[in-house]
Amino acid sequence: MSRLLVGATILLPLGFFLGGVSLYSGDPGLGILVLAAGALLLLTALSLIARQNQASGAAPNKAQKRRRSRRATLRLPASPSVPDSVCNEVSMGNHLQGRRGFLKQMTAFGAAGLPVVVPALGSRRWYSVSATGSSDTGVAYDPAARFEIKVSEVDFRRTAAGRMLMARVYQPIGAGPFPTVLDLHGGAWNAKDRRAEEPMDRTLAASGVLVVAIDMTLAPEAPYPACIQDANYGVRWLKWKAASWHGDPSKIGVYGSSSGGHVAELLAMRPRDARYNAIPLPEAPTLDATVAYVAMRSPISDPFARFQHAEQMKRDAMVKNHTTFFKPWDTIHEGNPQQILERHEKITLVPLLIMQGALDDNVLPAVQEKFAATYKAAGGDCQLHVFEGSEHEWVATPGPQTDKAREMVKAFIARQMKA
Repeated sequence: MSRLLVGATILLPLGFFLGGVSLYSGDPGLGILVLAAGALLLLTALSLIARQNQASGAAPNKAQKRRRSRRATLRLPASPSVPDSVCNEVSMGNHLQGRRGFLKQMTAFGAAGLPVVVPALGSRRWYSVSATGSSDTGVAYDPAARFEIKVSEVDFRRTAAGRMLMARVYQPIGAGPFPTVLDLHGGAWNAKDRRAEEPMDRTLAASGVLVVAIDMTLAPEAPYPACIQDANYGVRWLKWKAASWHGDPSKIGVYGSSSGGHVAELLAMRPRDARYNAIPLPEAPTLDATVAYVAMRSPISDPFARFQHAEQMKRDAMVKNHTTFFKPWDTIHEGNPQQILERHEKITLVPLLIMQGALDDNVLPAVQEKFAATYKAAGGDCQLHVFEGSEHEWVATPGPQTDKAREMVKAFIARQMKA
C-alpha cells in the first residue's frame, strides 16, 4: 500500500509536467497518460486504506484486545445537572477519534452553560466547573480527624510605611483539599500579630483545616480602614494561594478574635466595598473578597458601645485604643457592625458563630446579644453561645471551656462545609 502511495506521488506531478510540455508542443497525449496512471494508483491506495480501517474497527485482533483490556478507564459520576450521555464510562485507550469526540462534547457542554463533573484523582473533592470559570466543591471534613501539621511563614504584603506583614501557615499533612480559614488576630486594633491565636489555629489544623493567620496594619501605623483593607486583600490572596497548601479556595472561612472579630464582621458584611478593596492583587485581579462563614471569639460588634463602657470604667488605655484607630472620629459609627444593621444598609449576610464569655467586662455579653438579635432580624444566621465562668480571653488558658470552644468552632466549620 505504501508503494502505491509513493508511485502516485511521483506520477501525478510528472504527469502534470509532461502534459504541459506536450501541450506546448501540440501533443498532450503522453502527459495525460502518465497523469491517469498516477490517479489510478492514488485511488487504489485510498481504497485499500479505507478497507483496512473498516476491518480493524469491526474485528480487533487478539493483541489489540489484550492492550485494550489493560488500559485504565475514567468513570464520570452521575450528576443531576449533567446529561446522562456524559456519565458513561469512557475508555482512556479508545481510538483517537473517540477521545477527540469526548473533548468536543465537554466543550459543547461548557459553552451551553452546563457543569462538567470529573473526580479529582487522589483527593476527596469533586470539581464542578461552569462556563463562567467558577467552581463549586464538596470537601469532606471530619472534625474528629487527626493530622500531623506543618507550620511555615511567608511574606504577606508590605505596608505603605514599608513594614512586611507576614502570614503564618498551619498546613495539615495530607493530599487534601482541606477547608480553608483566614485567622484575624485581636489586640484592640493597636497590638498583637499573626501568632496571637496559635493554640486555636493549631487545633483546627490538626483536625484537617488549612489555617492561615496574617499580620494586619496596626492603628499607630494607619487608622481605620487599613486593617480591614489587609483582611480584604488577605481573602483574595488566600483564594489565590490556598491550593498550593492543599487548601480549598472555593469556600474561605474566617476566624476572628476581639478586634479581629470586628474586622471579620465588616469584611463579611461589605466584601465589595471599594474602600476595603483598595489594595490590588495583580496576580488574580478577578478574585473577590466574599467569604462563606465567620467564627468569632468576643468580637467587638459595637465599638462605640465598648468605647462608652471603657469611659465609664475609666480605662484610659482602652479609650486611647479607640481614638487612635477611629480617625476621623465619626468612622466609629460608619464602621460599626451594629449600627450598619440598624441603618439597614445593603450588606452580605453570611453564617456567623459568636462565642462570648459570660464574665467578659471588655465586650459585654449584652452587646453581643443585641447584635445577634439584630443580625437575625435582618435575615442572617447568627449563633451566639455564652460560656459561663469565662472572661474575654478565656481560650488562652487550657480548660474545659477552652476545649468546648475549640470543638464548637470545628463543628461549625463542618456544618458550613455540608451546607
